[in-house]
Amino acid sequence: MTRSIVLLAERHQSWIIRVGILGVLLCVLPAIGLATTRVPPFLVLAAVVGLLGLPVVFLYPNVGPMVILLAATATEWYVSKGITPALTLTALFTGMWLAKRVILKQRMDVAKSPVVPPALAFILVAVISLPWGQAMADPFLIYWDGFELIQLAQLAVLVLSPVALILTASLITTKRLLAVLVYAYIAFTSVGILAEFLRLPFRLNLRGLTSVWAVGLMYGQLLFNKKLSNWLRIVFLAMIGLWLYVRLWIGITWLSGWLPVVSCVGMITFLRSKKASLVLIVLLILSIVVFHDWWEDVWMAEQTESGESRLDKWTLLFSHHSTLGHWLLGTGPFGYAKYFMTYFPRNSASTHSNYIDLFLQMGAVGCVVFVWLAGAIAWVGYRLCTIRTQDPFLAGFVRSGLGGLTAVLAAMSLGDWFTPFVLNQGLHGFSWTVSSWIFLGALVAVRQIVDRQE
Repeated sequence: MTRSIVLLAERHQSWIIRVGILGVLLCVLPAIGLATTRVPPFLVLAAVVGLLGLPVVFLYPNVGPMVILLAATATEWYVSKGITPALTLTALFTGMWLAKRVILKQRMDVAKSPVVPPALAFILVAVISLPWGQAMADPFLIYWDGFELIQLAQLAVLVLSPVALILTASLITTKRLLAVLVYAYIAFTSVGILAEFLRLPFRLNLRGLTSVWAVGLMYGQLLFNKKLSNWLRIVFLAMIGLWLYVRLWIGITWLSGWLPVVSCVGMITFLRSKKASLVLIVLLILSIVVFHDWWEDVWMAEQTESGESRLDKWTLLFSHHSTLGHWLLGTGPFGYAKYFMTYFPRNSASTHSNYIDLFLQMGAVGCVVFVWLAGAIAWVGYRLCTIRTQDPFLAGFVRSGLGGLTAVLAAMSLGDWFTPFVLNQGLHGFSWTVSSWIFLGALVAVRQIVDRQE
């Protein structure tokens, strides 16, 4: 009997597959239509795409960094409450990667790099700081409903950010994967800035340091990639000009919007020619002298917008015992928010500095680990610069990565541009910052790409 059924199924395999697909559609499509009447359509679409993409994720984990990056760019930060596709996809790809390595015993090696130990140490300190902050909390603190849930959300951001770096450094194993990642990001962000400039009816996520990486990646290829075609050079020059016009000219009063871009361009220029970078510095000084009144107006506008609030908040923080008393491991993820609400509720906004955020949440130990991490990335990039690679694309990308690292370190002093604070943006802030972690992870991956080419 069983044999007869098997033979019948093999004989009518094509017909059975068609009927099966039709039956699944007849069952699933009404369920999708019913779901869209009760929950936001975006969530339904995300669920459908996620279910259909699970086999792809499992079979081809190397596309993970690109999918995460494009998901972060293609979806605006307010798409849903408490859910961001980039954060979910980072956790998903990490889980699939570990499953293939641990359960299926497949060879999925972690990148061998001096960057991996400090990244893992950062995760460990973030996890330890949570129970530490709870154990050392002041007895007079004011709590509110849902505080523990927000703490877990902040911990997820602190953990998954370096996870994205390690994941990218391990999965980007060929130049082709890296090139697809870079050029896809340039294409997406170019569409986004054109839509913003032309005021088209759709928006992409260009927040955070998107302008840094979009400009830096193109600028690095222009200066170092001798094989770049002429038409692509023209396109890159036009897009860089548009980015600088929107961020540097129109948005001149927003310091954290244009200073990181200038830092990135300056570092890449310095790596190409020290004389050219000196000329740029002289021109900047001359512009300040000649257009002194205009620069003064810009400075006063920026101070009015955010500068004075930063200085006032920093002075207040470091003059109060509630912050200085938790210097070793901090108050835990999101922990210092309850100190704000208890001791100075009228000034309980964000710190406007990622460095102070890290100190308050993870203490001096967390800051030391972060310096270790940033120094390791810089060292890897510097060593790659000393290697005369035969590939001009990789040479340009390495300089772009170092320029991006410079911009990240500059931007962190002006806001939470590397590890977002969930009190400000919610979990959506991860979509603003994950690009920096992914491209710095790709910079680490260049080492193994070069080794394989050699």
